[in-house]
Amino acid sequence: MKREEIEASVHENLDAWNRQDAAGTVEMIAPDCLYIDNNTEVRGRDEIRANTQAYFDAFPDLHLEIDRTHIDGDTILQEWRSSGTHKGDLMGIPATNRRTEVRGVSINEFGSDGLVHRSLLCWDTAKLLQDIGVLPAPTDSSATVS
Repeated sequence: MKREEIEASVHENLDAWNRQDAAGTVEMIAPDCLYIDNNTEVRGRDEIRANTQAYFDAFPDLHLEIDRTHIDGDTILQEWRSSGTHKGDLMGIPATNRRTEVRGVSINEFGSDGLVHRSLLCWDTAKLLQDIGVLPAPTDSSATVS
């Protein structure tokens, strides 16, 4: 696959995420794609679409921004930021109406058919849980105890 084709595909995917279009987010996904989202493995378009929809349901104003992109052959690595307001159930956690912004990295491997066959997402789950009030915020390590 040419670099320009990969860039166009991931740009269309970003647009689908930012308009909360779960069906659009899987258009570049191979039917048997292995999708690993912070150690949770799902396979295939239907499971990936459902996984994505769960985030849209929890964060109806979810927005993604790409900070950096690196392409090597048929593999693209992207550093990204997502933000949104927790307005729906997330992994059994009821809505808190609190905002969050987390950083993450995605690695997508394209096949000769122009579709993603493996996708790995690693992002800061602890930060999200702190932002929505489920985990305590980290303490200031510079503070001294008397």
